[in-house]
This record gives sequence, structure tokens and C-alpha cells, in this order.
Amino acid sequence: MKTLTIHAPWAWAIMQGYKRVENRTWNTHYRGPLAIHAGNSMKSDAEARALFANLGIGSPDEFPRGVILGSVDLVNVLRTDELVADPFAVGPYCLILANPQLLADPIPAKGALSFWQSEVIR
Repeated sequence: MKTLTIHAPWAWAIMQGYKRVENRTWNTHYRGPLAIHAGNSMKSDAEARALFANLGIGSPDEFPRGVILGSVDLVNVLRTDELVADPFAVGPYCLILANPQLLADPIPAKGALSFWQSEVIR
């Protein structure tokens, strides 16, 4: 399955159904199932926690890291200026995600840039 590594707080928010867009600098023609991998970086933790607090979204003390959390459907890609205001959309390309499905047991994985292949079965 195609898999995308995302900073852990954003991956958590996607899998909880709060974040329905993932920002990228690149476009893709791919549409379909996409596994979500929570990366190990802590780089966006403070920014994410501030946004979650501003939006009234509670978050765990520690985000799961270095694991595939589940899958979503990549249903569209839009430029930021094509979207109705969304606090998570900064673009320039926004992957539009739907139908988050958490795995009962997250799968440890290293992660990679762009799309990569994993053995997740939906």
C-alpha cells in the first residue's frame, strides 16, 4: 500500500478525523488508499499543540511515533486557494483525506520521503 510519513501530531490528528488535509509542496495524480505513518520528528509538536488548543482539540501527552497508525482515502488534491478556509491547510498543495481507519495495533516502520510502499492491508 502507498504510505506517507507525516509528523506525529499531524498524523494523530488525521487518524482522529480532525485533520482532513495534508500539506505538500508537490502534486500527485494518485487517488486511493493511503497508509499514514507517524514519523519520529518532534519538529512540529509545539506548533501542532498550539493549533489543537486554539481549535479546542485535546491531544495525548505523547504522540505515537515511528509507526503506521492506519489508513485513509486520498480523494483529491487541491491548491490552497481552491479550498474553503481550513485551519490545517497551508499548501501549496492539499491532499484531501477521508475515511480514517485506525489499526488495532500500529505497525513499527522507519518511514521515508514522498510516497513509499508498506505491507499494510486495509
